[in-house]
Amino acid sequence: MHRVAALAPDPTDPNAWRENAAYLAGFRLYNAGFGWEAHEVWEPVWMHAPPHGAERYLLQGLIQLANARLKFAMKRDRAGGRLVGIAAGLLEHADYAARGEDVMGVDLPTLLGDTRRASDMPGQTPELHYNA
Repeated sequence: MHRVAALAPDPTDPNAWRENAAYLAGFRLYNAGFGWEAHEVWEPVWMHAPPHGAERYLLQGLIQLANARLKFAMKRDRAGGRLVGIAAGLLEHADYAARGEDVMGVDLPTLLGDTRRASDMPGQTPELHYNA
């Protein structure tokens, strides 16, 4: 996992997301149920993203969803639900900053809607996808 995280380019280039092994690995890990590991590989991608940009908010939202998934697996539903709400807020910021455009292959309005729906269903986080 740390070897994959070390592959995160510095800086994060939002136009080269298809070549960002750490970014893509985070989706696979998250969707396979490995919230902690997804968080670990996304963190350097987030740290290398430009401040206050749509990419940074997106990555923060993804990390919070990964944290929520971990909390739900630990049967800490209240903490997980709080993190899903935080993720939704970050994804709103990303969507606003992106002005309706996909960010790093992610359709933000769809992800935001899925996250909001998940926040109404205890113990749930949305599946994550990017446009290939």
